[in-house]
Amino acid sequence: MIVAIIIVLGIMAINLRGMRDSASFLTFPVYFFIIMIIGMVLWGLFRIATGQIAYHASAGLTTSVSGMSVVLFLRAFSSGSSSLTGVEAISNAVPNFKKPKSHNASATLAIMATILALFFAGITFLSYYTGIRPMADNTVLSQIAEAVFGHGLIYYLIQLSTALILAVAANTGFSAFPILAYNLAKDKFLPHAYLDRGDRLGYSNGIISLAVGAIVLIIIFNGKTSLLIPLYAIGVFVPFTLSQSGMIRHWFRVREGIWPLKASSTSSGRLFQPHWLFACSSYISATFGLT
Repeated sequence: MIVAIIIVLGIMAINLRGMRDSASFLTFPVYFFIIMIIGMVLWGLFRIATGQIAYHASAGLTTSVSGMSVVLFLRAFSSGSSSLTGVEAISNAVPNFKKPKSHNASATLAIMATILALFFAGITFLSYYTGIRPMADNTVLSQIAEAVFGHGLIYYLIQLSTALILAVAANTGFSAFPILAYNLAKDKFLPHAYLDRGDRLGYSNGIISLAVGAIVLIIIFNGKTSLLIPLYAIGVFVPFTLSQSGMIRHWFRVREGIWPLKASSTSSGRLFQPHWLFACSSYISATFGLT
């Protein structure tokens, strides 16, 4: 919990120095994490192909899972779906891309999706082949790194890269919330203090408020991710649903161009996305120990 609070304070300090400084500082952890995970997957596959890692899968591919329940499935589904919430960061940052902006943003999104797919496939295969099981005091990624590299320097570098990339993920909120608070304050839904810019032209009050709120939640839930991630999922999927509902109303009101197709695609996205009710069910189950 103390480490999490220190990370939040560090992210707050970086963002108070300005958007440009925070973006430059947080570039290194991204490339560091990508290099370390690609290296781990490739080296793990090489060691498997050369027979240096034995097959230790805990169950066959067609083996049934005992103790599975609907609530447990919804909890896992909503928690896993929360990892997809960074996709919208590219669409939000389209104005910051060089021209042609839409093309560069699309290419970036395609690259990100490819990296995500390769990481997911590689880590899933390595965890299955080596028989990795979830542990309360040791993450799956940590167990895979130990099975591939042993408990040496590279193992700790992977742990460091994982911690840094999680800090980068947390920074997304610090880059988006102050702007949201500014727009809400401009429409008089939040105090006018959120309209003020600091010396570095950042919305300092929004950044500080978000940091204080994050620390309070960390303290209340004692830093337990089993409770914080479902709570985060609720906060993410509720605005997703509300914003897409607003887009449907928009297309029905303006009726421009091929609006039926646009409205139907937006509606289907709202219908088939991991709904926030799943997150609510997982949060209830985690809180009251139903799983």
